[in-house]
Amino acid sequence: QLESLTELVKELTRERASNEQQSPMTPPIARMGIHKGIVNQGSKKKLFNHYNTIE
Repeated sequence: QLESLTELVKELTRERASNEQQSPMTPPIARMGIHKGIVNQGSKKKLFNHYNTIE
């Protein structure tokens, strides 16, 4: 379980980095909306929301 959470965080970090490179001018809230559309199920969504609030 812990290993898969670590993998998920790595994956989200990669997605965020790649999205920021593709569209640096996009407001953060729009990027969050895009991510919420991608990661839209149960525990992944909760983890993602938590991950976003760490910053």
